[in-house]
Amino acid sequence: MALAVIGKRVERAKANDYDALLLGGLMNPDKLRMNKQAVQFVRDFFEQKKPVASICHGPWTLVEAGVVQGRKVMWMSLSHNPQSSKEERQERWRRFC
Repeated sequence: MALAVIGKRVERAKANDYDALLLGGLMNPDKLRMNKQAVQFVRDFFEQKKPVASICHGPWTLVEAGVVQGRKVMWMSLSHNPQSSKEERQERWRRFC
């Protein structure tokens, strides 16, 4: 499996060429965090102080890259009830690390 960054193999991608990073979820983080070059790519974004966003299981790639220590990383459990109040939704925010 070739890991791609906007159509580019991660082996050829450089954080310098991008303004921000979005790490997706589902099974992708398990594949990314086992790839040393992908993990370094994530670290490079943090070293360059560029914005990084992560959804679903994506924060596990951040954990593998060793960039969450001392940071507040949050996750939210989405309500199945679209009628839930704003206060109820805010209570679902939990600290990840």
